[in-house]
Order: sequence, then structure tokens, then C-alpha cells
Amino acid sequence: MAAHGKTAMPKQTLIALVCATSAALSASIGAQAAFVPEPKCEHIFAETGVPVMEGDTAQEGEHIPLCRRGYAAYLNTTTKNPDWVAEEVTARGIKGRAKRKDNFMEDEGDAAPPASARLGDYKKSGFDRGHQAPAADFKRSQTLMDESFFMTNMAPQIGPCFNRGVWAQLEGDVRDLARTRKRMIVFTGPVYEGDIKTIGDLNKKKPDDSVAVPDAFYKIVYHPATHRSVAFLIPNEKLCSRDPWDFITTIHHIEELTGVDFFPALSRRDRNLLEKNKGNLWGW
Repeated sequence: MAAHGKTAMPKQTLIALVCATSAALSASIGAQAAFVPEPKCEHIFAETGVPVMEGDTAQEGEHIPLCRRGYAAYLNTTTKNPDWVAEEVTARGIKGRAKRKDNFMEDEGDAAPPASARLGDYKKSGFDRGHQAPAADFKRSQTLMDESFFMTNMAPQIGPCFNRGVWAQLEGDVRDLARTRKRMIVFTGPVYEGDIKTIGDLNKKKPDDSVAVPDAFYKIVYHPATHRSVAFLIPNEKLCSRDPWDFITTIHHIEELTGVDFFPALSRRDRNLLEKNKGNLWGW
């Protein structure tokens, strides 16, 4: 795909424009809180803009915007999962001495339970607490890695052959790409098909649990330097011996399923070029 032929807008101007546009759009759709990035996470959206929920397929319910130092999330208080998590994956960020402690934490403030999942919701549920922004993406900072263990960065994932299989491989492939591409913007989140099912619906031992179980997960990888991307949509199933590249799709397809516009800062022409073509993670 050809790079943009127009003069790039100054970063601070673009961020201000994106924030204003996002706030106006979010205000127009009722219960969805405007996501105006705080300084600690606004760099994630400098080129793409803040994702906007729109259309009939957008997940219903109230939303809480969360801005961490390493990632941003848009928590859906109905599903108790984030509808999307955005992060910057860099060659510098994936190198370091931070140690994974597996110290999962409930959030505080507006995002605290019952708006989000509790630690006990996953106990004996049969599901892994699936990171949306992976812990290993933040090895350069113990603080950043520890913040990846908030429950608001989790969604229920099948463990064997998904979270600990094809999904883990995809996360590793993105980090491998960041080593040579230096800086990637990555969006990750759940997809629900038909009526939403909860952990309680699928595990009669936990009838009161209301955390929604996604039917699939998406991951969109964008390389700002070349304006190229690749997108994956992987069923939340045991997919032993399957590879992530079996599940490459278009960003447009993911947007149709989720009701999220991931690149509102791009022109319509650039969005069409980016979103309607399948990328190739290894062929750039």
C-alpha cells in the first residue's frame, strides 16, 4: 500500500482534533462516555485517532474509558470486558527486566466491580483471564507490566490451545514484528455473536456470574511508519495445531462485527485502502 502523499499534520494539532472529534461523536451516542486521552496514553492515538463506537452492531451498555501508562481500554459495564484495548508495542518496550508476577487486580473508582469483573468470577470457571494488552509487551517497566494485570484488561478465554496456544503465538509474532518495525499500534478486543452468554450460562457452578464470554477475539496491528496493517479474527476455541495466519481478515470485517471505527483520524480514502485489504504480517 502506498504511503500518504500529503503533508503530515503536526502531532499536537492532530491529537487535539482527534480528541474534539471523539468527544463530539461519543456525546452523540448516549451512554458511551467520551474517551479524551490523558497525557499518559494520548501518544497511542496520535496517528489513528481514538476508536469510535457506531452503528447497530456497537455493543450496548455504558462504557468507562481507562488510560494507563502502557495501554488504554474502553470498558463495557454490561459485558464487564473491554470492547477494545489499544497499546503501543515498541522494540524498546518489549526488552527489559520486568518480571511477570501474575498479580491480578480488581480496578478502582468507576471501573471497580460490579462495573468490571471480580477476581472470583474466573475461579473454577474453566476460562483463563485473557490479557488483551499482553504483559510481555511491557518488559521495559515493572510498573507497566503490573498494570497489565488489572481485570479491566481481561476477558474470558479458552486456556488450552487458545490463550496458551494460537493466541499466545500471535502475541509473540507481534513482538517479533516490533523488533524490526520499531513501533506498532495494536487494537485487541472481543467479538460476540448472537445472544451474549456469560460464564454463569456456560458453567452451572457459577450461576450468578455475569462476565460475558466472547465467541472470538480480534487483533489489529498497524504500522504508522508505512501506513500498513494486518488484522486477525480468531474463534475462542481450542485450536490446537493452528497458526494465527490462518485467521487473517480485513479491518472492515472486524468493524462490521463490533461497530467500532478504529481509524477515525484517517481520511475516508485512506481508511478504505487500509481497512478493506488483507495485510500480511510477514510479507511487509
